[in-house]
Amino acid sequence: MGIVKRISLPLVIIVICLIIILSVLNIKGSFDPPLLLPILNTLFMGVLLIIVAVYAAKSYLKIYNISYLFMCAAFLVTGFGAILAGWLRFLPDGTNLNVSIYVSCIFGGAVFHFLAAMREDRKEKNQKFLQAIKAKLLMAIFGVYIFIALIVLAVLLKIMPLFYDQNSFTILRQTVLQAAIILIFSASMVLVKNYRRQKTDFIYWYSFSLIMMTIGLFGNTFIQVIGGYASWLARLTQYLGSFFALLSILSAIKETRNRTTSFAGIMADFFADREAIYKTMVETSNNAIVSVDQEFHVLYINPAAEKMFHIKHAHALNTSFIDQYIQDCDKKLLQDDFKNFRDTGASALAGKTTEIAVRDCEGRVFSAEISSAMRLLPTGWISTYIIHDISYRKEAQADIAFKNTILSAINQIYEKAVISETQEELGRTCLHIVESVTNSAFSFINELKEDGRLHELVISEPGWILCNLYDKTGHQRKPGSFDVLGLYGSVIEEGKSLLTNDPSNHPKSSGIPEGHPRLTAFLGVPFIRAGKVGGIVAVGNREGGYSEINRKVLEAIVPAIFEVLLRKRAEEALKESDRLLHAVIDNAADPVFLKDRQCRMLLANEATARMVGAPIAEMLGKTAMDYYRKKENAVANLENDRRIMDTDRAEVIEEYLYTGVETRIFLSAKTPWHDAQGNIIGLIGIARDITDRIKMENELKRTAAELEQKNKLITEFFINLSHEFKTPIAILMLALEMMEHYQKQKELNRSGIIKHTAIMKQNAFRLSRLVNNLLDVTKIDAGFMTPKLENMDIVCLLGDIVESLKSFTNKRGLRIKFLSSVKTKFMAADSQMIERIILNLVSNAIKHTEKGGLINVYCKDLGGKAMISVKDNGEGIPHDKRDIIFDRFRQVNTSLTRSSEGCGIGLALTKALVGILGGRIWFESTLGKGSEFFIELPVLQVDEEQRFVEQNGLPMDKRIQMEFSDIDFS
Repeated sequence: MGIVKRISLPLVIIVICLIIILSVLNIKGSFDPPLLLPILNTLFMGVLLIIVAVYAAKSYLKIYNISYLFMCAAFLVTGFGAILAGWLRFLPDGTNLNVSIYVSCIFGGAVFHFLAAMREDRKEKNQKFLQAIKAKLLMAIFGVYIFIALIVLAVLLKIMPLFYDQNSFTILRQTVLQAAIILIFSASMVLVKNYRRQKTDFIYWYSFSLIMMTIGLFGNTFIQVIGGYASWLARLTQYLGSFFALLSILSAIKETRNRTTSFAGIMADFFADREAIYKTMVETSNNAIVSVDQEFHVLYINPAAEKMFHIKHAHALNTSFIDQYIQDCDKKLLQDDFKNFRDTGASALAGKTTEIAVRDCEGRVFSAEISSAMRLLPTGWISTYIIHDISYRKEAQADIAFKNTILSAINQIYEKAVISETQEELGRTCLHIVESVTNSAFSFINELKEDGRLHELVISEPGWILCNLYDKTGHQRKPGSFDVLGLYGSVIEEGKSLLTNDPSNHPKSSGIPEGHPRLTAFLGVPFIRAGKVGGIVAVGNREGGYSEINRKVLEAIVPAIFEVLLRKRAEEALKESDRLLHAVIDNAADPVFLKDRQCRMLLANEATARMVGAPIAEMLGKTAMDYYRKKENAVANLENDRRIMDTDRAEVIEEYLYTGVETRIFLSAKTPWHDAQGNIIGLIGIARDITDRIKMENELKRTAAELEQKNKLITEFFINLSHEFKTPIAILMLALEMMEHYQKQKELNRSGIIKHTAIMKQNAFRLSRLVNNLLDVTKIDAGFMTPKLENMDIVCLLGDIVESLKSFTNKRGLRIKFLSSVKTKFMAADSQMIERIILNLVSNAIKHTEKGGLINVYCKDLGGKAMISVKDNGEGIPHDKRDIIFDRFRQVNTSLTRSSEGCGIGLALTKALVGILGGRIWFESTLGKGSEFFIELPVLQVDEEQRFVEQNGLPMDKRIQMEFSDIDFS
């Protein structure tokens, strides 16, 4: 602002000269864009002045000086008038409206400015009634609005005489304008006078603002044309006046920051008389102010000093200030400071505050801060002391320190409670804090339990070191539990704190146990829970003893100590319970899991992870849709979970889960999980893999069914076997009886004997074949039957067998052919097994082929394999019997009235023989058209000389008769 201040005076001179030049020259021409005047009026005459008015109003509410009220009203009426005058010029008769409103508001503002400058220090008497002050401010503001509204209304209704008529200003306008100029100029001169006395920037810029407005209004008196150059120069001068008014406020704000006081306090100096203010300040100061002569005799005390020292002004005069009111310890301070200032001009108390001890007339000693100012008068040196009672501040500081000590201790206790792992560790930490805040040598915490004895909960490290208690083995031991006696017992029984700095002589003392450290001071505080004493925190041997402050501090932190210790105990118990629960869950062989209301996994054990096939970390917080391999399994699982939670009903259900290898079946028991209020918040589940059990059950069922079927087959087999044995035996018996009959006859019946001999032979073959088959089956089951391989021509062997069968097939009216894809095929084989296989298959074909049928035996070379087939065009095999055709003891026709005999061993034995030879057998059949059996054998060679197989025992035709013995060729 320094630069602006330096050019302000030259600016006034330049503006005055320009106004005079433009008026004398009477330069024609105008520049009046429609919106320029309203905008400039709003910004520079409106907004700026309203800001100044707001600060003046705030000062009035703080200081209650009427000058601020007039100042606020002056800037408000001028600012709002300028805004309205600028924008209402667009109405009909707008020029007269503009001039009338503007000039009237300028005149109103001038009156208020004059009143503000002339009222120096007229404070409102009713300072305590803030509501009345606010009411006056509101009335002033509303008065401004009403004044402007009446002016506008009067002009619109043409009640007010014209200020502008027929392109010229009226005499009324000139008169009102000149009156405003006189008032504003007078106010500015009063402010200039005040500036010369106070030298403040606020008054400088406020007075300069009014001077610029005066010059601008003065220039308006010479205007002949609205919008002319002289008119704009006058307007710009008034805009500068508004800008300087804003500068006055900014300078006051700057002064506020420099002096670290309020804005209202700064402005109070601008309108006040300094001597009166000084006197008022002394009289109304809250600090004691005492003036003394060079002998420290009291010359003056203000009302605050009268109150502080409990003495009237008249009684205090001429008394010795330092003897009457200053403690001995601080008298020399004041005397030396006065002497030093008198001799050197330097004072330790000047402009500074020093804490001393003072006393009042009632003998109360208290702390105070003192500062001094010294000056030399014709009558001698005068010292003025400003004394501020800080006893309440000291007490507050002590109280704050006391509370901070408590809060700091409690905060430390709660902080350590978070990081301490065990109750023992936390207890030692708490006792360390207790010893620190009470300056104790040792401390301990005891808990009163249900047995009525005190149990040592924790003892501090220093206490443990001082404790000389030993067990029977000579090792140091803790105090353990003890009876409620002595000082501790008094605290427990009475339920209140006990402080003694002479424990041995205290009435409640019962001595100390052997090995207990000697007590020089004791402070014990009980812990009260639910109206009952739950324990004690005790400290001992503070140097100098304990005070009530120590007792209050300990009483304040004991509840926190027991709270965190009991909570830590509960946490330890909960952790142990949680550890055991997790151990049980984690080591459980069955999956155990916990889900929330949205079916997200919250807890799962390793068995669950194995069940799902995903790590536990990947399942937590996710649903089955995220970790199940098959979505259909996940959808079913989620449906089950939601149904259980929605219905609030536990269920045991089978669930299917694909593990990546196979689908497993789990029997899941799921129960809704409730919170303390009974709301369902999830579900708890345990599952068991029952896949193997179900497989075992199914296997047992299948085995039972097979056993039942086998029992049935065995029953049928024995029935058939009995029939097979019974029939030939009966025939043999009959034949023998006939032979005996023939022997008794006189004439020998040769034909009858021959016939019955043939019958006896056939049934003997049947019995022999049946026995052989049973023996072979037994050998195969026992693993005793092995092939006797020889290198042979399989084609030749098959041809010979077929050729031998023709006579038998012819008897049944059947034809049999042998066909081969090659002439010879040498391979290792067991000729007897091959023969039995072919005979069994051909026998089967004969039994199930009607007269006139054809049986073909084929041999086909497949390179490394040879395929033999027996095909007939008989009745075929029913579809429901094809699966059992090779089963032992099974027959297509099991009735006793079947057309051919047999016990169901033939095809089973055939398959077993093919298997022994390393081959395989299968068939194709069409019901009503016949069947074809295929045998595939590996082509092998053995290390023997190739030769034709020679059968030992019965010749081939006899072997064929034996194999065909159950076929009726008659």
